Amino acid sequence: NLYTPTIAQPILGEPFTWQKGAPQASYRQGFAHRDWYKGVMATESTYISEVYATAQGPLVVAIAAPVFDTDGPDRKLVAIHGGILRLNTLDNFLQTISLGQTGFSYIEDRKGMIVAHGGKTASRDQQRELDQDLIQQALHESDGHIRSKVLENQRTGVRRFVSYARLAGPDWVVITQQSEPEALAGLADLRQKIGLAALLLLALSFVAIPLTVRQLTAPLAMIVQHLRGITEGDFRQKLPPAMQVKKDEFGTLARVITDMQQSRCKTEADLRDQVQLAARIQAGFL
Repeated sequence: NLYTPTIAQPILGEPFTWQKGAPQASYRQGFAHRDWYKGVMATESTYISEVYATAQGPLVVAIAAPVFDTDGPDRKLVAIHGGILRLNTLDNFLQTISLGQTGFSYIEDRKGMIVAHGGKTASRDQQRELDQDLIQQALHESDGHIRSKVLENQRTGVRRFVSYARLAGPDWVVITQQSEPEALAGLADLRQKIGLAALLLLALSFVAIPLTVRQLTAPLAMIVQHLRGITEGDFRQKLPPAMQVKKDEFGTLARVITDMQQSRCKTEADLRDQVQLAARIQAGFL
């Protein structure tokens, strides 16, 4: 509905069914005494009311927003756009969220009233009575960040894993709770999976480490044996071609050794040629 910005009298749309239960005199008088009207007029922004019961009984919150003729500093408030949200709509939404066998959520307003209730074993009023301490603690501590802790219900003695956080828009607090055994069951399952993964990695390491060591030591042993032959004067042996084309450090070392070996063989060949030439020259003199 659209309301006048003066006494909040409807100016567009049919009266809501819940408004028909109000006396005609008060309906014609307007709704300027309602907190949603006062909230919009005070803040010139969207306002969500406290929880209240309509003339027909269901709990609702009123949502109202200002309507301006234009943007900018000279804008003029020409109407208030308002409507209601039945809390059972939020109840149905929260009850569709699965939180295990014992988990559920509910939403409280800034006065500690339960706006939406997703529990199935207790009514809205019973939940508020059971969790009065938790509700007050959540109102006092909650902010935009999620807070989690394990609490014991003083009335029932049940330990619960509780999380809560404040919503930015309507200034409501969302509380989620689950029994401690069920909450920890998921953690225990995660620990079990991590343990199995660790055992699998350990088992693989017993296979992978020897293979890795063998891949590292086999080329090294071949190079060491080849160098030992060179130190004993055997320059004719050759490293396998597959070793020389490797792209790792062993391949680089093999190529360096092969180049050094070829250079040494060339030097010896040149020396033999020079000795033979000197012998022929000496024989010619003789």
